[in-house]
Amino acid sequence: MANLLFDRRHLREYFLWGIIAGLAYAIPVLIYLAIANYYYTATIFIGCILFMFVVLSYTLKLTRRRPEYKSTWSMIIAGHMVVLIGIITSILVSLLLCFVFIPGFMSGNSDDSFISRAPKAINVDNTSALMLIAMTATLVNFGVGGVINIVVAYAVKLNQTKDRTPSVLQEHPKYKH
Repeated sequence: MANLLFDRRHLREYFLWGIIAGLAYAIPVLIYLAIANYYYTATIFIGCILFMFVVLSYTLKLTRRRPEYKSTWSMIIAGHMVVLIGIITSILVSLLLCFVFIPGFMSGNSDDSFISRAPKAINVDNTSALMLIAMTATLVNFGVGGVINIVVAYAVKLNQTKDRTPSVLQEHPKYKH
């Protein structure tokens, strides 16, 4: 029995949607690094919202597919593949943007005043900006992508009565009451 989740066509689709999600996150990071003002820090979270909407679009697309994704579990696995590829893409693109916009990024000689109006205590060598970008690219994107994937897979998918319980969750006949 061939596994439909990992054939070439689906892997190509995971990479396409994951890269789109990662690039959608990176657009506000680009804007934040170009403006370089502490008051515009919230723009990074707009990237997480854009990431969520790309994952939402992909999961909604999966709910309308019948032959490949009959099971809700396979939809959730496919959606999480897109989330993981999107996180990897967002980390790599954000790192590249930091190399371009922050002078002395990897040398350790980064100018503390790159982000203007930032408190001096939390912005030693731009660590606060880098930490915020890294945390939102990984944890926040995984949170919003994973939650929206699970919610849409269960709430929007039609006719879940024919879903089979995964064998791991089935009760063994020997132990039934």
